[in-house]
Amino acid sequence: MKIILRSDPLQVFRSSITPVGLYARKNWLGESQTIKWRHDFNHTIGSIYESQSNNGSWNSSLIDTIRHIFYLHLTVRENNAVVDTALDWLLNQTLESTNRVKGHNQEKYKISELRGLPFIHSSFDVFLRTASIFLATVFGMDNDKRILAACDVLEREGINTEGRWSGWASLTNALRAFAVHPKYARSGSVVLAVNNLANAQTFEGNWMSTVPFYKTINTLAHLNMPQADTQLERALARLPKTQSSDGSWGRVEREWSTFLVVHALKRKGIL
Repeated sequence: MKIILRSDPLQVFRSSITPVGLYARKNWLGESQTIKWRHDFNHTIGSIYESQSNNGSWNSSLIDTIRHIFYLHLTVRENNAVVDTALDWLLNQTLESTNRVKGHNQEKYKISELRGLPFIHSSFDVFLRTASIFLATVFGMDNDKRILAACDVLEREGINTEGRWSGWASLTNALRAFAVHPKYARSGSVVLAVNNLANAQTFEGNWMSTVPFYKTINTLAHLNMPQADTQLERALARLPKTQSSDGSWGRVEREWSTFLVVHALKRKGIL
């Protein structure tokens, strides 16, 4: 499909030194060989590295650690000592110890703590498991026995609930995790979840308010499935109407929402 946008959507990323901005400037604006980009990259990455705790986490916080590993996915992209120690700490907390996971089930966290992350506010257990699967997978650990075991459990839960898990939030996070996993991206639970989204999509291309529009189109763009492409085409048709005059999308998270849109368009060869 073709989309005629009102304005250049890359404007919001120019001069940005956030991990999202650095990704966009490198991959979409072709700045990776410039002195300015290299300086900004080193500054941002240096701050991330310096703030890591000795145990591999950031502040011994699950959400802070998830956030920083995701930042490293956007920037350094490949495994290194910082990434490996961070993933070891995270997976030990979220997947290896049954007692720890049960303890985390009782924890509460704020919606605002997930800003800039590809997940939404679900039960803490589902968030931790899906974030762990996603982050380990994008760093090449998709065949790790801990990840495969966690995927198997999540898959069974999805099948048993007909692709719903415990609601739209958990569906969104589970789909996000499975979308990047080579083995589970076309699994039975994913097919069921995508069909559920199709049934919930309006003629205007959006979904109910509990389904995040920008994160969902980005997830669907990662799935090479006709059922996903049909929804994506309908959703993307909304973009020219909802784009701001400065080329961005979203009200609260302008840069992040725009990144999700542009990344989806790039994956599908539309932009």
